[in-house]
Amino acid sequence: EGRIVQEFYQPGFKINVRSGDSLRQLEVIVLKPLKTPMASLFYKMPNGKVWAGSIGSKGIHRFSLPRNARLIEIRDPLLQISYLNLEIQ
Repeated sequence: EGRIVQEFYQPGFKINVRSGDSLRQLEVIVLKPLKTPMASLFYKMPNGKVWAGSIGSKGIHRFSLPRNARLIEIRDPLLQISYLNLEIQ
């Protein structure tokens, strides 16, 4: 899992960026249940936005984090609203 190198609190979420020897991991903790059954996680990369996976309405979710990802976005795929946009290092 690696050590936490960045930690963020956003309304309804806690976000941890973990780093190990050669890998990074994004940990999304849903603190307040979402109003919809799921949300979508995207990484914003130098060449555009990339879908990383789905987040359930509650719980802890972990994703491999590319080294060149600089921004994450969590969106409601049905209502097309953004829950958060977060710049990471």
